[in-house]
Amino acid sequence: ITVTGPSSGSSYDSGDSLTVTWTSEQLSSSYVRIYVCTSTSSSTTCSSNSACTTWDSYEYDDGSYTSTVSSSYFATGTNYLCVVDYGDSTTFDYGDAISVNGITVTGPSSGSSYDSGDSLTVTWTSEQLSSSYVR
Repeated sequence: ITVTGPSSGSSYDSGDSLTVTWTSEQLSSSYVRIYVCTSTSSSTTCSSNSACTTWDSYEYDDGSYTSTVSSSYFATGTNYLCVVDYGDSTTFDYGDAISVNGITVTGPSSGSSYDSGDSLTVTWTSEQLSSSYVR
């Protein structure tokens, strides 16, 4: 297996569509698993790397998988996609580093209640945004 995309340095926002592509030869299965990882190790398989989360556990080995960038799988900052032979977890490849931009709303707290006309302050933290403005 060789992960061929996305290319190194690609940047995504939460909600963006992301396609991982790969090539493969003589896998033990017609399926692969796809992981999202915050770090890589050439000696640690994706499935045993504690920095990896399963993105798709049973994907047909057609060389492409597309889904939505979500904080359920992707951390803000650097991520790596890893494709693994479904039948042999020792056959795998980590893709190049990609970046996920993020905004986290920190206030007001969940469940807060306001009346019409009340003043409301919204606070947030952000990382790796492509602009210094938010909407």
